[in-house]
Amino acid sequence: MDNSNCPKKSCNVATFFLVLFLLLFLACLGYLIYIKYFDTSNCSECQPCIPIDKQKNSPEGSYKDDGSTSFDVPVLGVYQGSATIEFPETEGMVPVTSCATYCTNVGAGSGTIKGTAPLCGKHCDAGDRYFFNSDADCTTGNACVVADEDYTDYGKKCWTGDKICCCDGPATNNNQATLNLSIKHANKNVLNLQNCPVTFISKGNNKYSITGSENDCLENALKKATPVNVTYDDLTYYPERDTVTLPVTAKYGLISKTLTFTILNVDNK
Repeated sequence: MDNSNCPKKSCNVATFFLVLFLLLFLACLGYLIYIKYFDTSNCSECQPCIPIDKQKNSPEGSYKDDGSTSFDVPVLGVYQGSATIEFPETEGMVPVTSCATYCTNVGAGSGTIKGTAPLCGKHCDAGDRYFFNSDADCTTGNACVVADEDYTDYGKKCWTGDKICCCDGPATNNNQATLNLSIKHANKNVLNLQNCPVTFISKGNNKYSITGSENDCLENALKKATPVNVTYDDLTYYPERDTVTLPVTAKYGLISKTLTFTILNVDNK
């Protein structure tokens, strides 16, 4: 490039911004590659994966955390928790080997894969996706899940982004379960929920809302929690590791802390 008419200072500034742009581009590209192939933040303690043809579509059996869940609330100190969930066996389930079998198992009819390789970029939920906003790519309310590359109807693999499995309707298969949830502070019970029947209602994408059932023991236990106010969020099931996670939040005045129970299927150990 002929720099004879380019003032040295101007050239240096232009070169600086060009290098800065290239570095930002490489950083963004590296970030996308990392979260796609190497990020293990949601891998449920990185337990060995279960082969796709042996995965279940919903949890069943005995699930228990390792007893190490704890969080530090300023002023109040450390809170420790433990959780177990007993799911009954689910009848009529078939191995999840395709989008269609996933939708069948959640009671949502059949389903189709959305996303075109190599740049797929489909997602089940509306909201931020990397550096832009977009709408969900499935009909609102219908069951949806990120498609596994081993699905028989997956097609060509993505270089970036995900393909998703969109079902024809909402998930209708709910799970009845027995929940034990304990939170202690200084060896005193803050929350003590024992053998409580609850219903896990499928919301699609392996997420379940939790509702109380018999005698509403869940809500009664939450009301008795002291001195903190305890709430819970949706349960998420990870079929590739047969693990569920349950976020529980303790609030004291303006202070709020959330701990997420990672609950493993002890029947498979």
